[in-house]
Amino acid sequence: MECIAYKVLAFFKCLNWDNLLFINVYRSYTLNQHVQTVHEGLRFTCHMCGKTFSRKTTLDSHMTLHTSERPHKCPHPSCYQDFTTKSSLTDHLNFHPDHKPFPCTICHKSFNRKSYLKSHMNLHAGIRPFKCNYCKKAYTYKNMLQRHIETHAAVS
Repeated sequence: MECIAYKVLAFFKCLNWDNLLFINVYRSYTLNQHVQTVHEGLRFTCHMCGKTFSRKTTLDSHMTLHTSERPHKCPHPSCYQDFTTKSSLTDHLNFHPDHKPFPCTICHKSFNRKSYLKSHMNLHAGIRPFKCNYCKKAYTYKNMLQRHIETHAAVS
């Protein structure tokens, strides 16, 4: 049985604003945090440089810049690099040729970028968004269209 997760938004009415707050319940941001940071001005201050942040988690991430702490380790068996931020680790993982966390649900081919998987899904759906301006042939991938256009240039 396949489990499908949906992002759920909760609606909250902020008494200080006329509009509703749309809060993703999978995140830890709550109405109380909104009131504290936006309306009460609660800030978290870095004791080393004085920079302020609206969330403690952002301050915690910032603190790694002042220390030698690098809490995000590359999980690749032959790689020993570590990083100060999770986003730096994510960028790094794309350089490992066997790191392909985005599998196709139809043919099970895996990709290292979500955009590559999205483009690949056009193949299964029969979508050909790249059209030739000369003869109206259409292709699933941009590089295939570019190769095709070269045939027109060779004929001219």
